[in-house]
Amino acid sequence: MAIAGPAAGQVSGGGHGAYQSEIFEGTFGAGARLEFDLGFLRRGISLAGTWERYFPGCDDCSLWEAGGQVIVGGDNPIYLGVGAGFQRFERGESLEELGDTDDWIFSMVFGVRFPVMPVITPFVEYRQEVGSESANQQTLSAGILLRPARARRSPARPGAR
Repeated sequence: MAIAGPAAGQVSGGGHGAYQSEIFEGTFGAGARLEFDLGFLRRGISLAGTWERYFPGCDDCSLWEAGGQVIVGGDNPIYLGVGAGFQRFERGESLEELGDTDDWIFSMVFGVRFPVMPVITPFVEYRQEVGSESANQQTLSAGILLRPARARRSPARPGAR
């Protein structure tokens, strides 16, 4: 018989900083992350949704990525997973003839969580891109996940059990 866990343990979200490298060049960015613990289906599996906005070193251009991950080892500080994402490089109007570039990215994920407090969990994550048309990319991100506080029993009145 399967029993669902408390909702407080099933959802967490937060922000992170990221560095994405491509061969020897790279760019910094910031992003958000939302995780769903699927312990009610299979213990130790979770889904994560990520969004990152990078700041490339060119004028009048931008780079963003939205993706998802399947993570195994959610109960442990160390986790592994696979991910997929959609990346878009946009050029400004002055570079219109060059066009915009869209790319689907598939990656292997390795991360470490540092359970400092029940509601605040810092993490570090490394993603290695695999099977993409663009150059080989690595992403290193570090951030904080926030989890809702678990409900606790109210104090009993004196003399009551």
